[in-house]
Amino acid sequence: MRHVLFALFDNEKDAETCMHVVRALPGLSEACTVLLHHDKVNRLDVPLAETGAREGVTTGALVGSAAGGLLSGLVLGPLGFIAAGPLTAALFGMLGGGAAGALGGGLAGAAEPDPVLQDVEREVKAGKVLLTVEVENTTQADDVERICLAHQGYIARKPVFGFWSHRLRRDDAA
Repeated sequence: MRHVLFALFDNEKDAETCMHVVRALPGLSEACTVLLHHDKVNRLDVPLAETGAREGVTTGALVGSAAGGLLSGLVLGPLGFIAAGPLTAALFGMLGGGAAGALGGGLAGAAEPDPVLQDVEREVKAGKVLLTVEVENTTQADDVERICLAHQGYIARKPVFGFWSHRLRRDDAA
């Protein structure tokens, strides 16, 4: 599975030095992409995995489950369409609504860039330099992250839980 790291630098000299060190990293294959972005992030260079699909699936599943459970529990149960009663109707509605919501949310989210990428774009427009590195495994990702931090860069991270956590944190470089 491929991983993409986003490292932001305050100046171009540190970013270029880091880029050369990363490209010389032993075990990094030619299939791994290392790009430097100065003025803007070229979205064509960013893989499809870096979209808002994950957030869309989560949001769609939650909203679909709630809406499906509520509507089917209130409508199908009392009307007698499901003989087992309102609770069973609500459970079936939650399952169906969650599946439909997840599918719709994933498709809608795939059209949006990842929230982390939006934060990174704002930083690049404000004058930072971005180094994107696509690696093949987590061992390479850890090595690249260590190199970027050693060259005064900081890594943009996806939140593990929730959408409210700070994605770009200055104290990651410490």
